[in-house]
Amino acid sequence: MPESKKSGIEWKMVGLNVLGMVACYLLLQMFNALLIAKEAVGEGRAPMLICFSAFLSVFLSSAIFLRRERQNRLPLCLGCAFLFLAAVLLVALAFGEGLTAGSRIFALGVSAVLGGLLAALLGGRRKGRRAARRR
Repeated sequence: MPESKKSGIEWKMVGLNVLGMVACYLLLQMFNALLIAKEAVGEGRAPMLICFSAFLSVFLSSAIFLRRERQNRLPLCLGCAFLFLAAVLLVALAFGEGLTAGSRIFALGVSAVLGGLLAALLGGRRKGRRAARRR
């Protein structure tokens, strides 16, 4: 009996996408720390680097994730961005970072959501078979 294709969400892939986002974010944070330690970037620019790291990690991981998914791109990317933000907030709470109005958590969330939104709008497009043959 032939197997039918599932039309549901592959939760394993969503989990791997969020783990990829967190790993990419941590690598970018280490690079940011190196830039600040070498004084290539001033300490006043650190919040901007953190937000850019969140945006870039969500965008890159979601763009890679969308190569497999063809349907429900926008909800999946935004959902993964919110899961990434939840993971970052849990780590921030675990290490004593308060969630006050001036703690830049809102800017981090907006950056993550914009990265997911941009990946959903731009990523995941595949060329047809004819276009691939002509090359």
